Amino acid sequence: MKPHDQTAVLRQVPFFAELQDDELDILLGASRSVSYPKRSIVFYEGDPGDALFILRTGSVKVVLQGERGQEITLNELGPGSVLGEMALFDGAARSATAVTLEPTDFVQIRAEGVSALLETRPVLAREMLRYFVTLLREANETVRSLSMFDVHGRIVRCLMRLARQRSDGADHIVAIEASRVEIEPRPSNQRLADMIGSSRETVSRALKLLDETGFVRIDGRKLVIERRALRRYWSTG
Repeated sequence: MKPHDQTAVLRQVPFFAELQDDELDILLGASRSVSYPKRSIVFYEGDPGDALFILRTGSVKVVLQGERGQEITLNELGPGSVLGEMALFDGAARSATAVTLEPTDFVQIRAEGVSALLETRPVLAREMLRYFVTLLREANETVRSLSMFDVHGRIVRCLMRLARQRSDGADHIVAIEASRVEIEPRPSNQRLADMIGSSRETVSRALKLLDETGFVRIDGRKLVIERRALRRYWSTG
């Protein structure tokens, strides 16, 4: 990837967007382009946290392995997202495993490049803190969903989150309106199960019930979330 292409990718990151050109040059000096095929491990839980990754194309899921070997999906990330940034601050090992969902290109930045920039531009630390607070809020929402909602509620909230994340993605056509949200192609039952901590069979039964009750409509490769009907669900559930 040419340097100006890498610069464009860096500017997609919220806490790098306002950096001056000479400051971006510091990051570029510690950067390289890397590509992974579909279903590749970018890093394992427990690996050294010595770099962050910015997705240029493709998508990645961040997962944990349960005690019984089951996979729990913490998040899915698309172009412009940042992966592995937490370890840059405390030097700890990776807290989860990252797996590509499709052929994926990254800009990889070594930890020392970010550290050098933080020393010369303290305001960057504030911007990164804001970003981490957003991540923490999202994590809290996930915990709240898992602890307070039944499987039907968790599925709907998961689908809404996917719609927001993939609204700019090339692999999903997402239409978000006041009354409904359309996702095409719809995520597989196994994928949803991994994201809400359930089984494929349970998700299949729950989606069937949501379809029958009018909250969600499955139309071939398309899945439609009826937002107005869901308001009644939240108020009575």
